[in-house]
Amino acid sequence: MTGELRNSISGKGIVSATARTDVELDGDNSRFVGQFNIDTGSALSVNEQKNLGDASVINNGLLTISTERSWAMTHSISGSGDVTKLGTGILTLNNDSAAYQGTTDIVGGEIAFGSDSAINMASQHINIHNSGVMSGNVTTAGDMNVMPGGALRVAKTTIGGNLENGGTVQMNSEGGKPGNVLTVNGNYTGNNGLMTFNATLGGDNSPTDKMNVKGDTQGTLAFGLITLAASVHKRSTVLNSLRLAVILQVTSR
Repeated sequence: MTGELRNSISGKGIVSATARTDVELDGDNSRFVGQFNIDTGSALSVNEQKNLGDASVINNGLLTISTERSWAMTHSISGSGDVTKLGTGILTLNNDSAAYQGTTDIVGGEIAFGSDSAINMASQHINIHNSGVMSGNVTTAGDMNVMPGGALRVAKTTIGGNLENGGTVQMNSEGGKPGNVLTVNGNYTGNNGLMTFNATLGGDNSPTDKMNVKGDTQGTLAFGLITLAASVHKRSTVLNSLRLAVILQVTSR
């Protein structure tokens, strides 16, 4: 059963999507401080912050968030269900809103983690689709797949499982300062993806971006881009079974 709930909800009760229902919340539920329950096989869709009010969400089905605006989500979202991000807006998560354990699909826009300290993301699998972005300080529980056209923008990021890169892994944003660290606790597989790094020319202790892979590396990168400071040098190298063609692009500062 599929339906749209346009009426406003208020109070402290429980609203449940059960029996394989697909419900879209379209009303102003700002005065609702209760709980939304999404059962296995059921789905709940929201477009704006006011649709959820100040309620918590226990998600054992599918929660779809489609937003064209920036949304700093402070709701508690838990459960074994999946979350799909649609729309061009930026969705910023904290430890409470990143507590669900299902699969995360970033189909459009960006999921960001704006805290100075790493946010713990319990999602067991993250798919970053074409035009999707994940950014910020985050420690994930499981695997991540960056698909062609998708991007992972690293600050201090730890992937709890394996990382598969067919898109772009970018150390911070373009022109960002070096010193960003990507740690992969599992294996890294390159599927013709792009990796970009920042570095500073100077002494042995000059800051650079780093990627630490605790498991195996395999596959290929389209090329790597390292931004430094005054001419261009090209070379090719092999890391274990991972072939990395490196382009050093030097720019004056």
